[in-house]
Amino acid sequence: MWRIVLVSLLILGGAFGLFELAPLQRRPIEEARTLAANVFVMIETVYLFSCRSLQRSVWQVAWFSNPWLWAGSITMVLLQLGFTYLPAFNRVFQTAPITLSDWSLILVVALISLVAVVLEKRFRARDPA
Repeated sequence: MWRIVLVSLLILGGAFGLFELAPLQRRPIEEARTLAANVFVMIETVYLFSCRSLQRSVWQVAWFSNPWLWAGSITMVLLQLGFTYLPAFNRVFQTAPITLSDWSLILVVALISLVAVVLEKRFRARDPA
């Protein structure tokens, strides 16, 4: 239960943080929406890799032990690229294309979330209770 709360807070912090950062940079609200939606999905995607084991670190599980995980993750990334860059989706969802540096920021937030989950697993493994 604790891990669900942790990941929820990481998603909330990442999405809200990037959403609020965009207006500070004088960027349109559509870009803020795009950033928030993409960081939400990327954190969930890296968390999915962490869920391959409830106790072991993401680095301790064979990377290709579940081909469906890769198929789903690649499909999700492709759908997110469509959501981000296809004009029809931009109109429907009121989003806007983002830059490569935006993607770098999204990935950094997602990786920070992954590290937080890895550290939580390590902490729980040492906890005798």
